Amino acid sequence: MSSSRVETRSQCAHIVRLAALCLLALQLAACVTTSSVPNSPFLTAVVRLNPLARPPESVANANAAVIDTPKAQAAEVQSGTPRPAVATADVETTSAVPSAERRDVYPQVASASRNLATIAAPAAPGIARPGVTDAARPASNGRGILLGEAVGAAVLSHPLMGAQAAKVSGSLADVRGAEGSLKPQLQVYAGSGGSYLGSYVNYPRQFSDVAIPGSSRSDAGFTLRQLIYDFGAAKADIARSKSLVDAERLRLADQAEDIALRTANAYFNLLEQSELVALIDKVVADDNSFAKLVMLNEKQGNGTVADVNRIKSKVIEVEAVRTDVMTALRTAEDEFFRLTKLDPGQVRRSSSSLPRIPSSFEPALAAAKQSNPSLLALSANGSSIEHQLASQKAQQLPRVDLQGDGLVKHYIGNQAASQGVVDSRLMVMVSYKLFDGGIMASQVDRIREDKRANDFRALDEKESIELNLRRLYQSLSSNRIKETSAIQGIATAQKANTLYLEQFKAGKRTVFEVLDSRMVVFTMQKNAVNGKYEQLRAAYGILRNVGTLVETAVRSPAGS
Repeated sequence: MSSSRVETRSQCAHIVRLAALCLLALQLAACVTTSSVPNSPFLTAVVRLNPLARPPESVANANAAVIDTPKAQAAEVQSGTPRPAVATADVETTSAVPSAERRDVYPQVASASRNLATIAAPAAPGIARPGVTDAARPASNGRGILLGEAVGAAVLSHPLMGAQAAKVSGSLADVRGAEGSLKPQLQVYAGSGGSYLGSYVNYPRQFSDVAIPGSSRSDAGFTLRQLIYDFGAAKADIARSKSLVDAERLRLADQAEDIALRTANAYFNLLEQSELVALIDKVVADDNSFAKLVMLNEKQGNGTVADVNRIKSKVIEVEAVRTDVMTALRTAEDEFFRLTKLDPGQVRRSSSSLPRIPSSFEPALAAAKQSNPSLLALSANGSSIEHQLASQKAQQLPRVDLQGDGLVKHYIGNQAASQGVVDSRLMVMVSYKLFDGGIMASQVDRIREDKRANDFRALDEKESIELNLRRLYQSLSSNRIKETSAIQGIATAQKANTLYLEQFKAGKRTVFEVLDSRMVVFTMQKNAVNGKYEQLRAAYGILRNVGTLVETAVRSPAGS
């Protein structure tokens, strides 16, 4: 009996201890935190026993939610509050309307590349400056819109220019961030709350002699770090960031060259289709006059119904050609307006002389290697990768820092837990990573492969520019011959058409021969116009591949 009583008393003691631990768990959960306490397995275990914490998701919780759903829906119906759509209830939506506008492009470009803004802005003083609306704007005088004005307006207002200029500004921020590694870094912190500090005994019984007094605690501290020497890692990282700025600025110049070429092609397409419309209108008018002559001859008995039907069908055919030309003209107007936001109706034919370009393929290719912004951007990117490689290698060496930190722990509570602790230091620290599992070496290999990939891209870009220049010079030569031949053919075809018309009136030529001779005149005129503008496209394409299209277009006599 005595032994059973002892066991009963021992069990009661264990129950009392467990009850005390549960009570302590409630106090700790309410006063401290619901997360794990570092370096204290007992407090961590006690906190996790918090009965007030939200129960984990389970099937029972799901069933409870299903049971409560009809009640919530009934409450919504009574209150008149509509329930949001299920598909978008938990999705944060943003406006689909872009916040940026074209008038924001010019300040962005000017801040990213003052040189580019200085070159392009004078060509369009009333177009490129901020505060101008996006509506179609007339030219500043009655002479119409010239190529230089169109290029200046497109370069300083196109959204892609704003996007690339923003990348330049972002890379400048990266430079400032890299330079911050050379400056002192100071962090301060402070906090106040509850604290428990004590101990318990696990032998001979676990969780016995618990002595964990509670108190209020306030902490304040700082951490200071200043780089002294790192074998050039930080400076190499700064140089890398600056090289990336150069690369982004060169990509901005390349984007400007691309938009300038698109604008020039749209400008020339607009002029070309306008000339073709004038030519085809004359053909339509001449065919209508000739149709009246044929019908008059038919009424006088000098012709047949077949002749009348033939001329009518020819007029319809020419009208169809005119429709195609007008469609091409409208397409060119839309493209021009899309690029420049200028009224395409005010574009006027200017001097058709070719811009100054290198005399042949070889000097053009040599100039492209020196001034093409795409090639230069790849070269700058290669330099940034080399600096990155140098920084990565330097990070494998020791690092010397001036490091200081301090911490003040201020306790207020009972006598057992009322004290102040101060811990501070200021030292010159040398750190060196002995083993990192090969991470640094793999990163060096990755950077080397990035450099090799950049070299291959530069090679591809160089070969593409070489091919483009060859084709453009071939096009320039062939279209020069085409225009010369067409101009010579126009005079001959016009003489033949005039002679055929006179002979038709004398009854020596048929309607078919007169119509064919007239279409030969139009074909020769069309070839001459096409050859002239193809030469202009080829010449400005050469300038784009060389990298001087923007400067040439806005400073040329026709564009200023």
